[in-house]
This record gives sequence, C-alpha cells and structure tokens, in this order.
Amino acid sequence: MVRHLADLPMTIVGSPTFLKTWGNPATAEALAALPFARYALGGITQPLRLPDGTSFIPFGRVDCDSGAALIQAALSGLGAAYLLRCLVAKDLEGGTLVSLAAKFAFPSAPFSALHAFGRTVPLRVKRVCDFIAREAKALAAI
Repeated sequence: MVRHLADLPMTIVGSPTFLKTWGNPATAEALAALPFARYALGGITQPLRLPDGTSFIPFGRVDCDSGAALIQAALSGLGAAYLLRCLVAKDLEGGTLVSLAAKFAFPSAPFSALHAFGRTVPLRVKRVCDFIAREAKALAAI
C-alpha cells in the first residue's frame, strides 16, 4: 500500500560565481543550455521536469548519484543542480548558493511511504507514517 506523505518543492541552484558566468535563465531554452551537475541513477542521467510538463536531459561534465554530491558540485561552481529545496535552504539563506530560474514553478517531488499491510495497518506503522508526514510537510514549507 502506498501512502502519500507530502509534495516537496524542487529548485535549481548554482554558486554565485556560476550565476555571474552564465546568468539567470529566463526561458526554458536558456535553462536547457546551462551546464548542470546531473543526477545519474544507475549510470543513466535523469531528466529535468519543467512546469509545463516537458522535460530535457541536462548536459554537463559532472554526474552525481546523491543529493549531497550535487550540492557539493553546485557549491564548487561545476554546474547548476536540480534539487529538493529543503536540502539547500541553509545554503540559499547563507548566500553560498543562489536560486536560478526562480520564475519557474518546478513540479514538486512526491514523497510517499510504501508498506505491505494493506488497509489494516498496525498502529506502530501508522504512527511512524503520521510522524514522517508531519516532518515532511514541515520540510515542504522551507
């Protein structure tokens, strides 16, 4: 059984130096032309989804398999990074990362719990899911 817990907002970030070099993209075409630190799962680069439902495979010289690696690549100026906003909120507040393409309302990432209990969920599983849902909603508000 799947229980939807929250929708987590996505953002594109880069270092201040990256912003000075490449500028802030105003169109989807300009965004697609930026070099990215790309998320690769199993060696396959994952697409970046745009608000209108289209997507593109970003180009770039760095492929990462974790959010932490994407953040480090962005901090180092190696490319823009498409990440959960809650992961980079402190960096955005501190100015070590800047939001790129802020006018775009990127689709949120669904966050769900998957369990095998069907409709009769044990109380302990329900309570854990309730707790995670509260915490995830707080993260979505960041």
